[in-house]
Amino acid sequence: MDANSTHPLAPVALRAEGVHVMYHPERRRAFRAESKKATAVHAVKGVNLEIREGEVVGIIGANGSGKSSLLMALAGLLPIEEGRVMAVAYPALLGVRPAIRRHLTGMDNVIIGCMALGLSREEAYEVAPRVLRFAGVDTHADLPLRTWSSGMKARLVFAISTSVQPKILLVDEVLAVGDAEFRKRSIRRLRAMSESAGTVIMVSHKMQQIRKVCTRVIWLHDGEIRAEGKPKGIINMYKQYAKVLADEMDA
Repeated sequence: MDANSTHPLAPVALRAEGVHVMYHPERRRAFRAESKKATAVHAVKGVNLEIREGEVVGIIGANGSGKSSLLMALAGLLPIEEGRVMAVAYPALLGVRPAIRRHLTGMDNVIIGCMALGLSREEAYEVAPRVLRFAGVDTHADLPLRTWSSGMKARLVFAISTSVQPKILLVDEVLAVGDAEFRKRSIRRLRAMSESAGTVIMVSHKMQQIRKVCTRVIWLHDGEIRAEGKPKGIINMYKQYAKVLADEMDA
C-alpha cells in the first residue's frame, strides 16, 4: 500500500469529539507544604479525530505534547475529562494488552497473550512458534521473562499483539525496539494489517518510520492538533518548527 494513499470513502473506525484529558494533583496536603499548591495538568485539549478503516495514522509532536495521553484515552485507559470517543471495536493498545508475566516463560506468555486476544487454546498453541520466531526469541521460549532483556520483551509484546487482526490497533513507540531487520518486519506487518481493513494509530519520534508506514499524520502540540495531512508535508512542517525552536534556544 502506498503510504500516502487515503481512504476518503472507507467507514469511520474511530471518532473522538472534543476530548480533554487532565491529570489532577494529589489532594493529600500532608505530603506537601501548604504554600506549594499543585495545579492540574491539561494534557489533551479538545481534540477532534476521525480515523477511517484501513488508515495508518501517525501522531507526532515534542515530548509533553500529549501524544501518549491521547492514545491512552482512545484506548479507554485514561479517564476523559470532557468529550467522547466512539469506535467500532475496542482499541487494542500495543504494550498494555497482553500483560507480560515476568515469572512465566516466553511460551507461556504467548499462549496467555494470544488467548487474551480471542484465540482458543488450540489456536494459540498453533501460532505460538510463529510468534516466537517473528520476535526472534524462539531460543529463549522456555526461559522465564525475568531473564530476558527489555528489548526481547518488547519484541515479544509486538509479536503477540499483532498475531491476530484487531479492528483498531494503537502503537506507542514500539517500532523503536529491536534491530533494523526487526523494525523492517514490524513495518511490513503493520502495512499488511492496514491492508486487511485494520486501523492503526501510532505515536513515534521516528520520522522516517512515520513517513514509511502512515497514510496520514497528525501533529499534536501542547495538547492540541496543530496540523494534519499527508505525511511528507506535516513532517516537514514539524521539523521546520523544531529547527526554529532549537535556533531560538541556542541564540
